Amino acid sequence: MISGDQAACAEATALLGPVETVIVKTASSRMAAELLPPPVTQEMIQAGARKAVQRLVNGQAPQPLRLQPPIHLAIDFVQSEMADKAALLPGARRTERRIEYSAEDMVTIYAAFRTALGLARG
Repeated sequence: MISGDQAACAEATALLGPVETVIVKTASSRMAAELLPPPVTQEMIQAGARKAVQRLVNGQAPQPLRLQPPIHLAIDFVQSEMADKAALLPGARRTERRIEYSAEDMVTIYAAFRTALGLARG
């Protein structure tokens, strides 16, 4: 199950198949969205979670996403200076405002992602 804006829910469905989605906000730009009130979204998320668990119990849930190594990470930064800083990550490759990184497992990819973001903010 995923909750988020319309783009996140559409991307999840495209990547994972028929997962339970709950659209709790409508993005109108990169930095703006129309949000539903928390009491409304809480009920929507709880209903979506119940439905997702019931699908799992009934054997109708999609299979977990399994990525085959090597796993590739690409981050496009808004500013080239951020890419400059993130490129300090050992093993990262930089092109334009993008850095790329590859690893054999998700734990390493996630650590590289967090490190690249930390460096970019630095």
